[in-house]
Amino acid sequence: MRVAFQYCTAGYRKMIRKSVISIGICLSMAVVAPLVAGPGVTQIRTVGPTVQHLLHRGLRDLAFSNYAMAIGPLKKASDLGSPRAALALGNLYESGKGVASDPLKALALYRFAASKGNADAMTAMGRCYESGLGVRKDPVSAAEWYLRAVLHGDMRALPGLKAMCHGPGLSKKWMGDAYRRLTVSARGGDASAMFVLSELLDSGLMVGEDPAAAAVWRHKAAKAGDTWAMVMLGTNEDIMKHDYARAAYWYSKAAKLGNPIGVSFMGIYYWGLHGLPVHFQKALRLYRRAAAGGDADAMIALSKMHREGWGVPRDMRKAKLWLQRAADLGSAEAASKLRREGITR
Repeated sequence: MRVAFQYCTAGYRKMIRKSVISIGICLSMAVVAPLVAGPGVTQIRTVGPTVQHLLHRGLRDLAFSNYAMAIGPLKKASDLGSPRAALALGNLYESGKGVASDPLKALALYRFAASKGNADAMTAMGRCYESGLGVRKDPVSAAEWYLRAVLHGDMRALPGLKAMCHGPGLSKKWMGDAYRRLTVSARGGDASAMFVLSELLDSGLMVGEDPAAAAVWRHKAAKAGDTWAMVMLGTNEDIMKHDYARAAYWYSKAAKLGNPIGVSFMGIYYWGLHGLPVHFQKALRLYRRAAAGGDADAMIALSKMHREGWGVPRDMRKAKLWLQRAADLGSAEAASKLRREGITR
């Protein structure tokens, strides 16, 4: 138990700090319009088993930094309609890793993936408009893309939204209009809009600070099923009030709905953090359910539990298998752990 506690504490503190920083500021907008696939992106058919196989090959090569080898399977999967492959390929064209840098191709691939509802690609589109990658700089378009990403669940877009709001490119008229549209959506029952509105009121971004109103909207968002609102309520109980039982309540609710931060926090709570009872079996069930949904971090946690014999018989074969599955999803952390064992691909 003591080993488990020591193992999880440092990582937990790092995760919780990153969560609070990234979820601290937000702004909002309206409905996502359908987008047209960009030039050079071919749609042939919907994603099937063959596409998944190509995608996993490409993502695994990326995880091991075999960028040139990843190009082929990712391009094939992208041409077959995979938004995740298009996003990953766009990242390579943007960075110039494994292929000559081509901002226009990167932009086209991001636009295609975003048109399929990929929130990470929406964040990438915001970054393109913010920096002028393959397109003329446009702070308004950047803010709108970041906002779409947030409303689709990518909280990594929040720093971009913050930068756009504090910069000179957004008019008060635009921000006021965005705030009004957000309020209408929240009052209409949009849980994501409720959460965004709570963060907006809490930070004083666009409008004056109103912590009381922010708290009301955050609880409404959580009640309506927004998992990021649940995570924020949990971090508030954890860090500000040190009410770990109440924090566990919110993390557990978020975890059951598949929120990756909720899964991570609740899992290490089950490992005995803050002196809470150790429940390795509950942690196993939580991680297995999340891993079945494609959560690479949960797979890494399962690998750790099999390696250490926490709640299961010690089994190095299964530990390695879980790392390999996480690497297949593009986890650089899993690839790094496998590389230390002499596995390079």
